[in-house]
Amino acid sequence: VVPEVFARMRERAELRARRKVARTGRVPEVTLDAIYREMPAHLFSVPVFDAPALEVEFEKTITFGDLEVLRLAQVAVAKFGLRLVCVSDTYFSPAELRHILDRPPFDDLTIDEIFTSSQHGVGKGSGLFPVVLESLGVEPDRVLHIGDNAEADGARARREGIRSVLFDRHPGSLRTVLEGEGLLRTDHRQKAKPTLHPTRGDFGLSAVRAKAMSQLEGCGLPAATNLYWRFGAGVLGPVFAGFAEWVHRRATDEGVDTVYCLMREGEFLSRLVNGARGYLGSPVRAETLWLSRHVSSRAAVFEASRDELQTFIDRRVAPTLAELCDTLGISLAQLPELASDAETRLDQPDLVDRVLRRMTEQPHVRAAIVANSAELRGRLVDYVLRTVRPTGGRAVVVDLGWGCTIQVNLDAALAGAGAGISSLGLYLLTNEGALERALDGVQAEGFLASAGFPDAASWITRSPEILEQVCMHDEGTVVDFTDDAEPVLRDSSQSGAQTLQRAAVQRGILAFQREWARYCAVMPPEALDSGRSQARRPGLDHRAVPQLLASTTRFVVAPTTEEVSLFAGWLHDQNFGSERSDSVMHDTFVPTLQYLTPRQLLGLPMNKIYWPFGAAAMHNPQLALGAGAVLDGTLPPEAFEAGQPCHVRVFVDSGGGFDEAVRVAAGPNVNGLSYVLAEVATEPLRGVMLRCSDEPGVLRLDRLTLSFSVHGSSELHEVRFDAGDGFSQLEFRNGVLLAENVVLASRAAPEVVYRCDPELAASAYRVEVEAAFAWMITPRLRGRRSGKTEAAVQLARKVTGKARNVWMSAGQQADEQFRPDL
Repeated sequence: VVPEVFARMRERAELRARRKVARTGRVPEVTLDAIYREMPAHLFSVPVFDAPALEVEFEKTITFGDLEVLRLAQVAVAKFGLRLVCVSDTYFSPAELRHILDRPPFDDLTIDEIFTSSQHGVGKGSGLFPVVLESLGVEPDRVLHIGDNAEADGARARREGIRSVLFDRHPGSLRTVLEGEGLLRTDHRQKAKPTLHPTRGDFGLSAVRAKAMSQLEGCGLPAATNLYWRFGAGVLGPVFAGFAEWVHRRATDEGVDTVYCLMREGEFLSRLVNGARGYLGSPVRAETLWLSRHVSSRAAVFEASRDELQTFIDRRVAPTLAELCDTLGISLAQLPELASDAETRLDQPDLVDRVLRRMTEQPHVRAAIVANSAELRGRLVDYVLRTVRPTGGRAVVVDLGWGCTIQVNLDAALAGAGAGISSLGLYLLTNEGALERALDGVQAEGFLASAGFPDAASWITRSPEILEQVCMHDEGTVVDFTDDAEPVLRDSSQSGAQTLQRAAVQRGILAFQREWARYCAVMPPEALDSGRSQARRPGLDHRAVPQLLASTTRFVVAPTTEEVSLFAGWLHDQNFGSERSDSVMHDTFVPTLQYLTPRQLLGLPMNKIYWPFGAAAMHNPQLALGAGAVLDGTLPPEAFEAGQPCHVRVFVDSGGGFDEAVRVAAGPNVNGLSYVLAEVATEPLRGVMLRCSDEPGVLRLDRLTLSFSVHGSSELHEVRFDAGDGFSQLEFRNGVLLAENVVLASRAAPEVVYRCDPELAASAYRVEVEAAFAWMITPRLRGRRSGKTEAAVQLARKVTGKARNVWMSAGQQADEQFRPDL
């Protein structure tokens, strides 16, 4: 029998034992012996009556005391001479509980008596308190009871006249978080908790998270700030504490006593690593090292080749020509033939090719780039050599991770300068980009995931902005170094509010680490096994990684509404030499969510929205749940797509009429709504046309946005049409217009046409098409319009008011009763 099946059998045996007692009319309290009498003997290699002792011994290895309750009990006994008794609803006997408590830190605590529900046949909620009072011979008002169950420990104790104090096992939103992580069941079914370790459970993390979130440090903060602090303590605290422990283990394995945490995240990461030194007994110390993608990439340019320069263009948002020149340290005056495109973004292949050819084929331009990079490289290497003390020619760098870009560039700069130093990168996790780096010889490891494995980590690196911002420093990014090897920093663009909120999250994470350190000191070591010569000390080793990865993934892809409200207004700076910051959740995209399928939500590009999961969780919970079901494999994406698939064809007119450019699946979702996002690059760009399907039908166009990239401008030229705001600039073909945005096409697929004005047509080279609509195929009508058809059209026109209410509402779903008729 596998452990998972045995666990469920053990639970079922307890239920069966309790039902037997209940059928006799007694309170269904049972002993451990009674439970194991319901288990078949062939499961055990020992006599079945010896099995309860094995469970008691195992319980002793996975439980630990509540230090606050323990301290209160010690003071009550030692200072005030009070009697201490334990009252528990449990299947353990008093003797079994005493055996479990026979270890530090309980061994110096005098417990007068233990009362259990299994011993007396009643629980705290059904009569155990009177038994305790009678046995002790005390009045109820002379007893103080401490517990965590609002009914049994609180209300019932007070009804008996006993004063009671409750402590919250799940403060704040912790219960919701734990349910989302699969660590608390949301119903009574015996479902497995997939992230639990078979012998270490949740490693004590749920309990320590609760204790950390209840610390006085957080309670003393303003209510709004406390929410950020609690998020740090209860959500991110465990994963960062585990990361710090792992850094210590790996550094010790490598024989180094100092690791270097890359700024801007490095200041916080170094506090974490140094915070773990004491309770781990580790000699490893962390220091900060000022590096950035921007400055390290520039220092890694040796020849100004196309491949080297291309790395400065391949960014989430392509730089303008002026920004690229500034990054490379050259003047636009050195490229006079490209002056007209100074503010054009380098997202057009032809323009990128012209720019790279000019830069690489003109000797004076190429020489200037190489010289500037060589000078910067000298300053960077000088700074690194003054800061880093390598062990055996090797330095260990620590960062959040993703693609190891900074480490790659650092290695190249150090090798080019003949510094004789190589690096090992230790990261929270790395994406698939690190796989190529590994093939090139870069030594990098990830704690939660390496090179994109396990696959679940890809969703964290899809939306890493909150994690990045949480770890940021107050200072801006490093853009250069002085001749004295001092970092030159750019001013931070973050708001004061976000800075304070980020600081609260960091303090919460560190508070969890301190609490974790306290409890690691009292957690029982694991028993010896055949593979180890000494007991393993408590901690978050590789066995805890699946749970920590699941916890982090849960926050990114299935955040609670409280978590979304905390971070919806945060800004993410693009770095890489740019001062631009964007919101992690664009408000303008929110109305579009109702048109998406889960498949489309999961496929949204980063430049459309950084945190699609957060937006869906707050504004469209059904979509968020559907996306979660698709992510974990519970349901296929087709389960959330209704009706006949709709494919939208996008045509562009480059001067010779409309030609098809791209065909995109557009849904529909279960509400009958569809969404399309497509991009077309061509010049000139005189017009755009959309065609839904190849069949006749009814089209309601709720929203159409055309975003044109134009020469000479870094900003998009956006043309937007919304229901109610007018569609007069659009031409609807092949149908009868029932309302300003509703067209009935009876013989061919309806088409929507936008004609660019001459100035836009001459300067545009790319268009992003985004449309939200409803679509229904109708039977194709042939020949002349019949009297019935004409009457139907007239009737449709007469009910335009109703159609306007039902079909034109961009922000509301269509009336379920009216939709089938249309």
